Amino acid sequence: MSRQFLLKHARLLVLDELPFLNRETFERIFTYLRDLKRTNKVQHPIMVLACGDFRQLAPVMTGNPSPGQIFENSILSSPNWKGVKQTIFKDLVRQASDPEYCSFIQ
Repeated sequence: MSRQFLLKHARLLVLDELPFLNRETFERIFTYLRDLKRTNKVQHPIMVLACGDFRQLAPVMTGNPSPGQIFENSILSSPNWKGVKQTIFKDLVRQASDPEYCSFIQ
């Protein structure tokens, strides 16, 4: 099966470690999904579930980028990001048994 076939028939697209994506990749994904919807190539909406912690990963870049360059290459600077509904989870589950580590990462 081709990726195009899978995306056309998908009902859910999971993007894990979203902050790792650069802005260009993020925009291409949403442009492609918008084009599928606009041309009626999908019969149902595709829900996008994106996960990631922006405090852990920055977008992949070569060289020694400045903080401004990192932000410009980040999905946070994408116009598409403004339309993303966010749910922020504050309860730590995996590390709950280690209170010292929990306080460190919060």
